Formats: sequence, structure tokens, C-alpha cells
Amino acid sequence: MSEVGEYTITIVQGESWTMKLALTNDDGSVIDLTGYLIKMQIRKYYNSPVIQELTIANGGVIDTDLNLGIAYFEIPKTATVLYTFNSAMYDIRFTKPVTLEDSYILEGPVEINNSITIDE
Repeated sequence: MSEVGEYTITIVQGESWTMKLALTNDDGSVIDLTGYLIKMQIRKYYNSPVIQELTIANGGVIDTDLNLGIAYFEIPKTATVLYTFNSAMYDIRFTKPVTLEDSYILEGPVEINNSITIDE
């Protein structure tokens, strides 16, 4: 895990957002993510306050298939309904157990589709 990929995330205000991320080695073999610390943060811009943080501990990263190299990211609609920004940025960091080596896997812009009619 050395190259950082770039991907634009689109979140619809007032709707749950989910993303499945599957990691493999260059040869296509699965990276067992068991024991990894996984963190995703959304910020308005670099070094600004965190808007949303997703981890296994706070339920934002679902860890059921980590042994298969799959992490699921989830933001509930109770959080997205409160979003008042139009765009932001994010990155995802994986920290390897024992060595604590950090790898940034994915980064990019976050676009918000603001809703006129939302359930509050």
C-alpha cells in the first residue's frame, strides 16, 4: 500500500452514504486488514477542523470483512442532514498493526448535493 488513489465522493444531504473499499497487493492478492487502524476524515480544507471522522471505534468503518481486504465506510443520514457545506476534502489512512506504519490509500474532494426537501 504505497500509492494514494484519488476519488471524488458525492454525498446527498439527508441520506445515508456508504462506500466499499477493497484493497489488494500489486499481484492481486488480498491484503488482510485485521488489526489495522482505519481512519477517514472530512475537512473543509487542509488543517481545518474535522467535519466528520470515520473509524472502527465510532462505527463509521464496518470491519466485518477486513480479513478479505474490505472496509466499509458509512455516514448516517442523521449526520449528513446537518451538512451545511457544498464541498470539502477527505483522505483515508490505514495504520498497520505492530509496526504502526501509516499508509494513505485514498483522497479527494467531497461534493455535497444539498437537498431542498429533507427529513429532519
